Formats: sequence, C-alpha cells, structure tokens
Amino acid sequence: VSIKIPPFWREKPDIWFYQVEAQFQINKITTEETKFNYLISQLEPKYVENIWDIIKDTKPNKYTLAKERLLNTFKESENKRSQRLVTGLELGDYKPSH
Repeated sequence: VSIKIPPFWREKPDIWFYQVEAQFQINKITTEETKFNYLISQLEPKYVENIWDIIKDTKPNKYTLAKERLLNTFKESENKRSQRLVTGLELGDYKPSH
C-alpha cells in the first residue's frame, strides 16, 4: 500500500484531515489502528507532542481521539476567524501602531 499523506497543515487541519481520509479511502484503509499508525508516522514531533497521552493509551479508537484533539487544538474558532477578518479589513493597507 502506497499512501501519500501531505505534511500536517497547522493552519487548516480540517482540510488536511480531509486529504488524509481520502488517501485512506483510496487505499481501502478502514481500521482505527492502521489509520492511527499512518497518522503518527506522518506527523512532525512537535505535533505528536499534542497527542502523546493518546499514543500511550490502550483505547481502540486512538485515530478518532487524535483527530479530535488536533482539530480542537489547531482549528481556528469561528469567533477568532471573524475577529481576524474584521481586524484585517479595518487595517487595510495600514500597519498596526505597535
């Protein structure tokens, strides 16, 4: 099985997981354990650190738990996104004063 998982996209983890799961479907990978092993093998250590407790756990749904954790950690909340967009629109071409 040749699976091509792109580097973790910190700014858009939801899109990244969509790409990862498309690879799982193409390669007919369905078990939580196999998905989890591919996930761990592709993540940089700085991201693995965020799910280290899940890695060491014995629960059978580690992939789902890791996915939820990474999404909750890195997905920008709707509120933050709106705030960033409004701030960006207000600043326009101007630089912040500090």
